[in-house]
Amino acid sequence: MSNAKSKGELLTSTLDFERIDVLPATGQQGAVVAPESAKPVEQAAKPKVNLSPPKKMEVPLRSRQAVLTAKKDRLTLYIAGFVMAGMIVMSYAIYLYTKEPYNPSGLSYVALPQMIINMDGNVARLQVSVQIDMADADWLKQHKNEVDDIFRRTIAARDPDQLRTQEGFAEAQQALKEELNEAMASEKIQAVLLTELLIQGKDE
Repeated sequence: MSNAKSKGELLTSTLDFERIDVLPATGQQGAVVAPESAKPVEQAAKPKVNLSPPKKMEVPLRSRQAVLTAKKDRLTLYIAGFVMAGMIVMSYAIYLYTKEPYNPSGLSYVALPQMIINMDGNVARLQVSVQIDMADADWLKQHKNEVDDIFRRTIAARDPDQLRTQEGFAEAQQALKEELNEAMASEKIQAVLLTELLIQGKDE
């Protein structure tokens, strides 16, 4: 007995058998016995797909107020620019309107007082303007009475019927210029213009 037991223990200690769990008989043949250490294979989890609609990003209230303020500031700048441009244009227009006309030749027309002249029984009313240099305007004022007398004598010597024609009118203007320069011993009178001439006859 001791020898048999010693051989069995020796055999057990020498050989290392794996322990196999034997399932109880279920009456089914061909059943496969799985070791205890075997674990069932888990299927990989499928990724979840988020089908929910995207969320709207909400702009903070302060940001919206800042945007509105910036738009108002730009609009104010545009309006101010238009107003400033309008004022500049208006100022320039006023300047051009009030500015004295530029005369590159330095000439000016001096209107003499209206005169009434007796022409051989006819009454002539005329208005005369004299063209002179601007520097000679004071000279003309000083000789105003002399110029008036020369005008009266020259017009009184003209034929009233000729003064009613265009040629006679032009000849009278040229004659007035020549008579003035000759009597005043100068060439300061550039031109004489009859701006108004009305002749009334005896029977009218």
